[in-house]
Amino acid sequence: MEWQESYGGSIVNPKGVLEGIELGLGDIGIVTTIFHSSKLPSQAISAVTPFVAADARAVARAVDEIAKELPAMQNEFAAQNQVYLAVGFVLDTYQLFSKKPINGLGDVEGGKVAGAGMNLRYLDGIEGAAGVRGGLADFYNVLQTGLVDHAMLWPESSKTFKIVEVAPYMLRADIDAVNSKTITVNKDYWDGLPAEVQDVLKEVAEFDRDHIAGIAMNRGRKPGSLHRRRRNNRRNGCLGTGGLGPCNSQHRSGVGRKPGCQG
Repeated sequence: MEWQESYGGSIVNPKGVLEGIELGLGDIGIVTTIFHSSKLPSQAISAVTPFVAADARAVARAVDEIAKELPAMQNEFAAQNQVYLAVGFVLDTYQLFSKKPINGLGDVEGGKVAGAGMNLRYLDGIEGAAGVRGGLADFYNVLQTGLVDHAMLWPESSKTFKIVEVAPYMLRADIDAVNSKTITVNKDYWDGLPAEVQDVLKEVAEFDRDHIAGIAMNRGRKPGSLHRRRRNNRRNGCLGTGGLGPCNSQHRSGVGRKPGCQG
């Protein structure tokens, strides 16, 4: 089998992967499910169940096991002319980054917290805390200008988006690892594949799931990264010993043209 890989908008943009695979513009794709909460509501299962697991690998496997047992999760993709293969990516556990040290929930009371939207529900019960919905690309500016006091994101992204420059303190809360992408295949293309090829694709998709989840955790929690950043920035008084590893974000979104797939 020969693969033709397409990334970052060469066929569709990240938000368009779901529709692109549905229409057959690509055969296999990595769908960013957080963009499609109305069409794929069950894919947000880990986002609405905080403090369950901080291990990205465990969350990825658990979500796939649930998908096998609950037809609703697979039926959501079937309605989009797609077959669910496996979780494509799990974000390392969310932590709380701040402009000032956080010693307890009292330091968050009355503050404004940037978040992706779904995770802002975690603020319920914290008196006066207000969630400000936005994307990672906006977090740096809203923190720098004082529009928000804190931001919820995973440690790896704090390096990629340089959040630690404007919010150098991290409360290691281990809020939850969250699945954000799913590997799917166009249903028409799938039906034309021999059974043995289908079995291999399922197996490889699960291998990719575990491999990528492992990378997310290893890079996001690389030993020693916290100490290096403390030397480079005296204000960095992050709570906890994890996170903030020097790495690139593992955001992946793409589709593969016939007869290949997104690697």
